Amino acid sequence: MSATPEFSILMPVSAQRAYLADAVASVLGQSLDDLELIVIDDAGDADECRRLSGESEDPRVRVLSNHWSRGGADALNCGLDASHGRVICICDADDLFPPDHLQRCADLLARQSEFDAVAGGLETLTSRGASIAWLHRDAVAGEITAELRRGVTRTSLCTFAVRREAMLATTPFRPYFLTSYDIDFQLRLGERFRVWFDPAIAYRWRLHDQSVTHTQAGHEREFFEDAARAFQKQRLERGDDDLQRGQPPRPPVHGGPATSLIAAQQTQQMLLGAAWRQHQDGYKAQAIGLGWRACLAHPWRLSAWKSLAALAVKKSPATAPQRRSS
Repeated sequence: MSATPEFSILMPVSAQRAYLADAVASVLGQSLDDLELIVIDDAGDADECRRLSGESEDPRVRVLSNHWSRGGADALNCGLDASHGRVICICDADDLFPPDHLQRCADLLARQSEFDAVAGGLETLTSRGASIAWLHRDAVAGEITAELRRGVTRTSLCTFAVRREAMLATTPFRPYFLTSYDIDFQLRLGERFRVWFDPAIAYRWRLHDQSVTHTQAGHEREFFEDAARAFQKQRLERGDDDLQRGQPPRPPVHGGPATSLIAAQQTQQMLLGAAWRQHQDGYKAQAIGLGWRACLAHPWRLSAWKSLAALAVKKSPATAPQRRSS
């Protein structure tokens, strides 16, 4: 690894570590290997992180302890402060990078030299790593800066590769956001820098009920997403927001019940969406197979079984000449 690697990958780790070794392997196995992986322990067990990440076996891996343990935003700031790469990426500890992710980002940034960040498509996975759907399969490549300035976030921040200067100039992730700090960052990035989007799969997001997203209370997520967009409107109208003025709205009480089975429900919805796309493209057998998987993901939902029956009964258009991935 060079003293200034091309890429720094920040990987915050909370209490859930069942998938950490797989996430680390997906980063270290990149076709472009001029990288550093900074694993940030945010739960007080850095020794376990060192063991699971194989820090002693690969000089590209560093494990840091975020002693403040103030959540994901603070953990990312801890990793960013310790990073040296020319380009910054984020990979959550339960997700995966496709093998050519960093090479594709490097190529895009070289071709789109006037852009300070590139983002990409998202593939969802089951808890066991089976593909569910490519969420941006039908999207068109192009600039998404204007979208971000309208408060629209097309994809996950984990698909982004951001030039170091732009990442630092956007100011750190804001710990006020117990959730949605990634949305807040995307919106602030888009206000100052240009962002390019390519629909190719840049990130593989694993859906499981123990993930940080799925263990957060729904009212908490909704509050902070709304706050991120409200703050953006304030900045565009007057140059700063209530958080910068030290007058942010009081967050809801931390905690509360998370929605049970949310990962199973999301998996089912995405599989059904993929099934109907296959049906529309003329691949009836594949559509029924996806519909069956959708029903098994959350078998108590009657509407899913009705959708499967409709897939079986409804006539599919003629098969396309070349099969497309779901």
